[in-house]
Amino acid sequence: MSMTSVHIANLALANIGANAINSFDDGTEEASYTKLVYDAFLQQIFSMGPWRFALDRARANRLYNPPVNQYRYAYAVPSGMMYVHKVFNAREEKSPSTPLLWSRIGQNIWSDYEDIIVEGTYIVNEIFWPGHFINFAYNFLATFLAMPLTKNEGVYNRVVSIALGTPSENGKGGLFRQAMSVDVQQTPQECVHHFPILIARFA
Repeated sequence: MSMTSVHIANLALANIGANAINSFDDGTEEASYTKLVYDAFLQQIFSMGPWRFALDRARANRLYNPPVNQYRYAYAVPSGMMYVHKVFNAREEKSPSTPLLWSRIGQNIWSDYEDIIVEGTYIVNEIFWPGHFINFAYNFLATFLAMPLTKNEGVYNRVVSIALGTPSENGKGGLFRQAMSVDVQQTPQECVHHFPILIARFA
């Protein structure tokens, strides 16, 4: 069965002991609250890290006004990109730049490169979500719904702990950490680029 936003919502609602919904517009309290928070939930979850299934690359548009200092050029973060993972020199796309050569400032990217390609996450339709992400996602959505629908702080603390871990883990534990761990395992190791001139110089 393909996942939909309503399926994800019902998993989250069941997690806090709330009633299931037929759609976001079925007129129930559960549907109204879920519809209210769902877009914010999507934006936040896809901003939490470089989820492999949600990564894509886009050429960034250079802005007219350059940065005041430190970097030579300013670019707009590609439209719809939730999380900036890497920045590439467009003339050398296979070699991601080091963090010292770029920085994200608000909705802009500052860089010393004249032309850049940006790798980052975009919001992906639920039917393409992998299992490890679904498991984290509906538990994370439950954290948005627990207090409005149950008014029970114990339920809220339980779902937060499951999704994000203990307070000492600063939102990086629980199912989020597990999902990221599985996601990382699907990432090939970075290639080591050999530079013949340097090899000859220091051989």
